[in-house]
Amino acid sequence: MSQTNTSFHSNELRGRRSHPYVAIQAVGSWKYISVQGTTLAWESGAKIVKCDATKIDICEKFQMHETDNIHVALEDSRRNFIRVKPNGSEDGSGNIQTWERLKLIPVNGLYNAINDYYIQTFHGNYLTEAGGNLSLTPQPTTIFRVLEFINPFTSSTASSSSSSSTTTASSSSTNIYSTQSKQSFRNKYMYECPPHIYALAEDTYKKLLLTKENQCVIITGESGAGKTEASKIFMDYISFCSSKINNNNNNDIMKKVIDSNVLLEAFGNAKTIRNDNSSRFGKFINLQFDVNGIPVGAKINQYLIEKSRVNTRAHGERNFHIFYQFLTNHKLTERYGLSGDSSIYKCLSNSDCFKVDTINDKKLFDNLLDSMNGLGWNDHQQDAIWRVIAAILLIGNLDFESDTEKSTVDAVVVSTPDVLKRICLLLQCNQDSLEKALISRSLTTGAGKRASSIRVLLDYHQACNARDSLARVLYERLFGHILDRLNTTLKPKDRVHVESMIGILDIYGFEVFQNNSFEQFIINYANEKLQQLFIHLVLRQEQEDYEKEGINWVNINYFDNAPVIELIEGHPVGLFKLLEESCLVGQATPETLMNKFNQFFDKHPFYQSFEQTLALSPSSPQSFETPVCQFTVKHYAGKVTYDLTHFLAKNRDSLHHDLLLAVETSKNDIIHSIYSISEQLKISNSKRMPMTSAQQFKVAINELISILLTCQPHYIRCIKSNDQKKSNYFDHERVLDQIRYLNTVDTVKVIKAGFANKWHYNRFFSRFSITCNSTWPIWDKSIKEGVEEIIKNLISNVNERNQQCVFGRKKLFIKSAKTLFLFEKIREDNLPKAVVIIQKLWRGHQARVWFQAEKRRLQEEKEEIQRQLARKRAVQRIQSVYQRYKIRSFIKKLGQWIEGPYYNKGRPMPALWTCRRPIDDMMQVMHITWWAKVKVSKLTLEQRALVRQKILCLDLFGGGYLKKKPWEPKRRFMADYMSNDSNPKKQQFTEAIQNLFPKGEDKEILFADNVIKVNKRGKSQLRTLIITDQHIYKYDPKKYKKKKEGLKIHMIVALSASNKRDTFMSIHFKQPIRDLFIDLGCEGVEKVSEAATILVQQVYKLTRTSIPLLLREPVTFNNSRDSRHVGQDWVVSFSPYPRGKESQLCTFNKGKGNAAIVYYPPE
Repeated sequence: MSQTNTSFHSNELRGRRSHPYVAIQAVGSWKYISVQGTTLAWESGAKIVKCDATKIDICEKFQMHETDNIHVALEDSRRNFIRVKPNGSEDGSGNIQTWERLKLIPVNGLYNAINDYYIQTFHGNYLTEAGGNLSLTPQPTTIFRVLEFINPFTSSTASSSSSSSTTTASSSSTNIYSTQSKQSFRNKYMYECPPHIYALAEDTYKKLLLTKENQCVIITGESGAGKTEASKIFMDYISFCSSKINNNNNNDIMKKVIDSNVLLEAFGNAKTIRNDNSSRFGKFINLQFDVNGIPVGAKINQYLIEKSRVNTRAHGERNFHIFYQFLTNHKLTERYGLSGDSSIYKCLSNSDCFKVDTINDKKLFDNLLDSMNGLGWNDHQQDAIWRVIAAILLIGNLDFESDTEKSTVDAVVVSTPDVLKRICLLLQCNQDSLEKALISRSLTTGAGKRASSIRVLLDYHQACNARDSLARVLYERLFGHILDRLNTTLKPKDRVHVESMIGILDIYGFEVFQNNSFEQFIINYANEKLQQLFIHLVLRQEQEDYEKEGINWVNINYFDNAPVIELIEGHPVGLFKLLEESCLVGQATPETLMNKFNQFFDKHPFYQSFEQTLALSPSSPQSFETPVCQFTVKHYAGKVTYDLTHFLAKNRDSLHHDLLLAVETSKNDIIHSIYSISEQLKISNSKRMPMTSAQQFKVAINELISILLTCQPHYIRCIKSNDQKKSNYFDHERVLDQIRYLNTVDTVKVIKAGFANKWHYNRFFSRFSITCNSTWPIWDKSIKEGVEEIIKNLISNVNERNQQCVFGRKKLFIKSAKTLFLFEKIREDNLPKAVVIIQKLWRGHQARVWFQAEKRRLQEEKEEIQRQLARKRAVQRIQSVYQRYKIRSFIKKLGQWIEGPYYNKGRPMPALWTCRRPIDDMMQVMHITWWAKVKVSKLTLEQRALVRQKILCLDLFGGGYLKKKPWEPKRRFMADYMSNDSNPKKQQFTEAIQNLFPKGEDKEILFADNVIKVNKRGKSQLRTLIITDQHIYKYDPKKYKKKKEGLKIHMIVALSASNKRDTFMSIHFKQPIRDLFIDLGCEGVEKVSEAATILVQQVYKLTRTSIPLLLREPVTFNNSRDSRHVGQDWVVSFSPYPRGKESQLCTFNKGKGNAAIVYYPPE
């Protein structure tokens, strides 16, 4: 026969012994299987072939033959018979047999199942990468899920699951954690899949989406059984599923959780004798999901970091990974002044183990830095962490020597001051304070006003304890700080609703070492609590449920570890209680604590004193070497002997407040945040005893159990194939021990004897009512009767129906998974019909609802329109009546504004409404306009011209607060002041005017008055100024002779004056005509405004252009130019008369050059 490998799901190994029958499916070729030893009978067609067999070994030499459909494996000339059924397994499904399908379950049968599966998994052609899985899964909807996970100790770990592997023709192995493998488990039930963590993860995630109930996965097993790897595989699949729901988008939260796991492994894991990557703390990862099943946040809780490992550990073990990884980075070690040689640090060298073949510290540290950057930790935050790590390494190198100056007392001084200085530089604290705290401590005596403090010097042993305590607490608080920062990073964003969660519990496994101390006692206590939870939910609760429902049931006995729990945490007396009492007594010693344990529990069935242990094994060499302070607890996983020597010190684990105060001076942000100095001092100074490590851990574990009880549990039970961490080696006795103490046999018995599924009647009826025409869509009887009708319709055979389905008081119990699968298949077949009917009814209902709603809407719209129309008509009627009333009232109020002679000019008119509106302002403007029209209409043409003249003057000179130059608005413009009777030379003036008009184009006199003219030499001359409609004339007032020719008005380009109280004005002409600078206030009356208004008005009349009136200071004019000379400008400034020289008239005073000043009377 040719040497070929059969494919997965191709063969079945069936053996029939003289004792109970066991059916196991085999996967892969049988070239490695050899059967030797006692009698076994294997069925081969019609004949029985006998051979001797006791166990199955892994062979390296083989030869295959085929005879009568029997494959015969020959080794060392001995015949070994195995019957192979080529066409599939017993049930024809081709699936790996899960344990609930075993006919009878002896312990050896389970062992053989695990052994065969191990061989198939790690020597066949299916599983080669990380770990084997065996499922204790009944069909879906059972109350629990249990998966057995086997650690093969292969070189490839599950951490490589994120990277897919490619199977070549030359390789017969397939990566069971590849992306292709993940896809094969998507949207499948557990009974449709081979045993695998992915199947359990798919079931967990599917239940989260369907029920919206909190789920949890409890991973248990011994140290080194693969719990950490199992948790990473589980989270990797959850990340894969959630990314599919999120349209293949990489979920940022799951990436951060995976990065967080890198940090937790580096700072919380270490190499032990049994495990190269042992978790030295417990963690509960709470993945939080929104209503769509997309991760939105996470929270990580840790339980009891093994801080004593910082100072001491067993020979051959290592400190936490981070110390060795940190020293591989030369850049950081140079920055903090450290050496990369780990052997020079006492806290690392005392166990004589520095490197591990399976661990690449440099590569892991690079991954750690990448994860820190991915989590958003900046360089400053990372620097603070590395300072603490470097300081802890150096703290271990601190040493002390006797103080020769204090020979009368046993005192010490620091013998390595250079190391202390480097530590203080790293921690950024005061060196003197820290040194003082390390070699002495202060004690407070008395109370109240009589309190006093004394300083006690420490001996060498006490100083070393203080040093080690500082290192331990520094690391513990640093780990807590890192966890707090991770939780802050993973916290859901604001306004994000958390619908449900999946909790993943990866806690340290059961530990038994040659020397077991306080840490192992606490760890094993936690495992006892988890085992009790498993017993309660899987074994006890399941059987109690049968009894409560009235199902015929014969109780299956199982080991209940409740007495062990009672021994440890019992009330009023338990090991914890006695330990706490001893910690309260200052003089308590391990011997006194041992005596208390023996006094109370000497006769307890799960407790053995040192004497009892010695009596049971008198020939054991260890019994004579072991100290007296030992006791033994019979745990569910076996007996463990504990050494009480350090129990009291580790339970107290206090750091005296002198060291707290010394560290308080640190400028390191992390040191401040992790120490909570004021709180620590408050606790240390209070009368209450601070909680010890055992108390804190007990409270935390009980809170964890309370959380787990609120979730739907799933279990991964990890099994070690051997204790030597040897690849491809299967230890018979060790696996049998784990099968026994994990209650695997009892669990399988309960599964086989019980029912695969149980349903509440309401839930079953709501899901399967569509499979029966009489119950769907309408059922008017009780729910239980409906369920009976459905079962009767689904299973027509009465005997089969009675065998497969049992009715309890509130639940239906289904015996076989095949029956439920049949129900699901019938339901799936009926779903399309039901969907059509539901759609028809729903659409009809929706149409009727729409019609009624539309009818009501239209009727309401009609009524509303009618109401609005009626309301509008009523409003219009009211508005009309009210407006008429308001108008009548308003007209009555306007009586004073329409009655002369003053018409209430200047007073605000009444408003039509309470609040003033724009119409009121318009009415005010209209009233003023109307008033002006009334006033103007009564004036003559001459008066109207004067009014217009005054208005123009108001525009030029302003008025009120906007007055540009002082002038007299109330003065009447007389125009011709020379024709008054007050003029003694009136007759001569009249004759001069009569002689003027016939000779020229002038028709009327616009202005005439005596003025002071300034000539080109700066002298003031009295002249009579006559402004006609065409010219400006200057006359000598003595004889009224015309001075030169008249100046044409249309040649004026501008007027200028000051903005003061003077009466001077400059008339500017086009060149070369000289400017005219005159004083229009000779008689003490201001006439600048009148003359300027007349000139502006007349120029506009002649030229249709407006000349500017420039009010400025100084005033410039040129009265010396002609056609031949340009002349010079006069610059005239204005000032009131000096005190004592006041006058009523303005005067022109020539200054130096062409400068001059005009004095005017003050106000």
